[in-house]
Amino acid sequence: PADFIGFARPVDELEPQLADQHDLLMANFFAQTQALAFGKTAEEVRAEGVADDLVAHKTFRGNHPTTTVLAPELSPSVLGQLIALYEHKVFVQGAV
Repeated sequence: PADFIGFARPVDELEPQLADQHDLLMANFFAQTQALAFGKTAEEVRAEGVADDLVAHKTFRGNHPTTTVLAPELSPSVLGQLIALYEHKVFVQGAV
């Protein structure tokens, strides 16, 4: 299992170049969770125009469990909520 934690807005106002980087990181955040959930079939890879000799290297199974947490921004309150979430998660795993 993997946990993904993302924030819709950066903590501070960023220079345009860094704001673009945040957008790229968030796009990757969503793409990784989707890839782990659904995978990619050979037909999907071929539809992207990938050469046939590379298709086998670009396919992968999905159905991998993940936890995705998307918060509006990182704040002391949100950080406390994340800590509480993980404390509860560990407690429940220990009880089970």
